[in-house]
Amino acid sequence: MEEGEKAFFHLLRKAGVDANWTWDQTMRSIITDPLYKALNTLAEKKAAWQKVITSNRAFSLFIAFSDVGLTPRSTPTA
Repeated sequence: MEEGEKAFFHLLRKAGVDANWTWDQTMRSIITDPLYKALNTLAEKKAAWQKVITSNRAFSLFIAFSDVGLTPRSTPTA
C-alpha cells in the first residue's frame, strides 16, 4: 500500500466514514481536509473509499453474526 493511500485511509477514519456512508456524503465531509489531496485522481479516491466501505460492511456483518452466535459458515444451534 502506498503512502498516499494510507493517508487517505487515515482521513476516512478521521472523518468517521462507516459502511452506511454514500460517496457523496463522504466527499462533503472530507473535501476541505488537506489529506484529501493524498491521492491524485478522483478514481483513486473512490477506489480507496470503496475498499474502506467494503471492509466496514464485512466487519459489521461479522459482528452481527457473532451477536447471534453464528459465524459466516456456521448454522444456528438449538
